[in-house]
Amino acid sequence: MSRATRPPSRLRRATWLTGALVVAAVAFAPVTFSGFCADSVAASRSYCVTTARSLVGVETSLWLWLTASAVLAGFTWWLTRRRGRDL
Repeated sequence: MSRATRPPSRLRRATWLTGALVVAAVAFAPVTFSGFCADSVAASRSYCVTTARSLVGVETSLWLWLTASAVLAGFTWWLTRRRGRDL
């Protein structure tokens, strides 16, 4: 592919960043929530547990999703800048 037909590097970088964020959203975004409560006669022994799962079934949280999105976006930005220098 010649330089004339190759998309501009900013457009390529934006495309890769968008792709990385979509991957992070699918893999780590909390989509389904479930939980249970265990009741006891003694109030101090009763408890509830909630879990969040992503679209692909990974147990996740809002903080994991945000962190994974930031890390993937940063890594993709770094990788696209590095590849742009090598070309």
